[in-house]
Amino acid sequence: MNPVAVDDQDRIDREASAWLVAIEEDGLDPERQRAFDAWHASDPRHAATYAEMRETWDDIPELTDLAHLAPAANDDESGALPNGERRWRRVSFGALGAVAAAAVAFIAVPTELYRPSPRYATALAEIRSVTLPDGSKVVLGAKSEISVRFSDKARRIVLTGGEAFFDVVHNAARPFLVEAGNSIVRDIGTRFNVNLAKGSVRVSVVEGLVEVARVDDVTGATPKRLKAGQRTEMFAAAAPAISMFATAAAAPIVVQSAPSPVAWQEGRLVYDNVRLADLAADVNRYYAPGVSLANPRVGELRVTASFKTSEIPAFMTALSATLPVRAEKNGDGGFTVSQAPR
Repeated sequence: MNPVAVDDQDRIDREASAWLVAIEEDGLDPERQRAFDAWHASDPRHAATYAEMRETWDDIPELTDLAHLAPAANDDESGALPNGERRWRRVSFGALGAVAAAAVAFIAVPTELYRPSPRYATALAEIRSVTLPDGSKVVLGAKSEISVRFSDKARRIVLTGGEAFFDVVHNAARPFLVEAGNSIVRDIGTRFNVNLAKGSVRVSVVEGLVEVARVDDVTGATPKRLKAGQRTEMFAAAAPAISMFATAAAAPIVVQSAPSPVAWQEGRLVYDNVRLADLAADVNRYYAPGVSLANPRVGELRVTASFKTSEIPAFMTALSATLPVRAEKNGDGGFTVSQAPR
């Protein structure tokens, strides 16, 4: 096998392992399930590698008594076994050793898999500050939720919805990673903001540096580095039977200036050329009656605005003055936004 093929197989191994861990930890929501299905079907090697890892994983509970055999299996470099069989003996016995002796094997079985993941959440219009075990601080926006998964190798935060601001204590030996939708944000000693809405992820940096990459990017693109004052947006793309993010995965991550990324902590929502759909998603985390969009096309309109969360009804009433839309107030105080008649 040539070096390129080896590197490619290593990538597939890492991706298959990541999917296996994600499925075992929390299962997959419909969006991530579509992403997994697309990855699984995109290359026969994906399906084969995942199937082998799944079989090994399923065998672990029954075979932990054989973990002491791992050294003998790993020492077989004589060439008597085919490469694939030697590799999967290493996987099998290494994984068993991880369970039996808390070691790290080819399938990296994370320690956090065996302990509850602390979760923090906020209610409508609530903002909450959390200090993590490593001293890092997180400010959760309204109707937001994170789970904290720290191990000896990494500090991982999963933002399952809403918005969070991170003030990270840097530790090069334990990377700080934030997973949000289709994106992974890696801290390089910084303060940054991550906003996850249905169909989009927005990252803004206040201080220091972060690297942003897509989980489902099959192009092998280099992670994009953002510095203080910059932001990036990653969007979903509607495609039947494919991850909502799959089409966007091939598009470049565009870096832009970040306007007041932490203004929401002071009760003000600030936007510079963002989708109306993302603005509405944020508003719905602060305003109980809610804002709905008549159709996806309306949500793709771009808006620049700044208003207090206490001024949401007034802003929605005046929205038609800046966009070709009609915002109608419903009987319950909510708003429905549709395209203005031509």
